[in-house]
Amino acid sequence: MSLENRVAVITGATGGLGSTLARELASLGLNLALLDIDPARLDTLVQTLSLPASRIFTRTVDLLDPAGTKSAASAILAKFGKIDILLHVVGGWTGGKTLFEAPADDLAFMLNQHVWTSFNVIQAFVPLLVSNGWGRVAMVTSPFASRPNAKGGPYAVGKAGQEASCRLSPRNWLAPASPPICSRLKRLTCSAKKFLHHRLIMHHGPPRKS
Repeated sequence: MSLENRVAVITGATGGLGSTLARELASLGLNLALLDIDPARLDTLVQTLSLPASRIFTRTVDLLDPAGTKSAASAILAKFGKIDILLHVVGGWTGGKTLFEAPADDLAFMLNQHVWTSFNVIQAFVPLLVSNGWGRVAMVTSPFASRPNAKGGPYAVGKAGQEASCRLSPRNWLAPASPPICSRLKRLTCSAKKFLHHRLIMHHGPPRKS
């Protein structure tokens, strides 16, 4: 099954994983919507992809801003007419202290990076995937979400919240008989191409014909 001409949104697009996914998806013929907070790195990524303007959308956006995130979703929909895939790969880590030692700022940072950004992209994008009748959502979480490290409390709390948000999406927006569209990935131990094949194509079966 081909993913050609599907529309994929990648958040944190200029990061190591985001940029790798962008290159892989571009090679598979998808249209890309790349969101990131760093405009200079976003411009550099676009130049390396060398895609025609008709196949790419970019926007500098702070995913902690709900209105800005929803505005980006609306602009992507206006350009491509649909959204098929959401790859939310914004990351971040803090650790090295027990929960008793960790400053409140560490927990706030992890909640912002993992919980609030996930909450905002779910609200902005998942209803559009549902109305599209086909969709894939992937967020990269961690084994520490369920088995916290002694000195990684804030990170574990953030990842646990992100994982719960992702798991709740299909329960909240889809009818009981509908297939889930949210894919939980606890460890990225495969290549980006293998990840795309197994998690976006095979995990929930082939898409409906447009």
